[in-house]
Amino acid sequence: MKRRELQRLGLNHLGDVTDEKLRVVFEEETAFLRKYDRSDEPDILLAIPSRSRAYAAAWLKGQDLRQICSNGTFYRHAKVLRGFDIDITRRRDIHNFPVKVRLVELSPLSAPSWYQWDEAA
Repeated sequence: MKRRELQRLGLNHLGDVTDEKLRVVFEEETAFLRKYDRSDEPDILLAIPSRSRAYAAAWLKGQDLRQICSNGTFYRHAKVLRGFDIDITRRRDIHNFPVKVRLVELSPLSAPSWYQWDEAA
């Protein structure tokens, strides 16, 4: 934290710092990390009714559902999925990266001609 923020919090002198003040600052600064997004749970699709499951899976993959289905169908499934903390009305921000597989072959090597094994060691 910078000087002005420390002054605002009353932490600009070492004697003013207490565990309780630090705990409050920590809670404020990390609040965004505790927001729970259930969309990445592996079993979330199993909990969704079967009629809406395909739309949820498509949204999780980043597809624009407005192009896949009619307006009425879109909003009907949006209402159902909102109960599972999935908001298909907002585009899911994911990036698909091309996967490159690099194959590494391993083979045994022999010791170089200059190497000597020290039996005493």
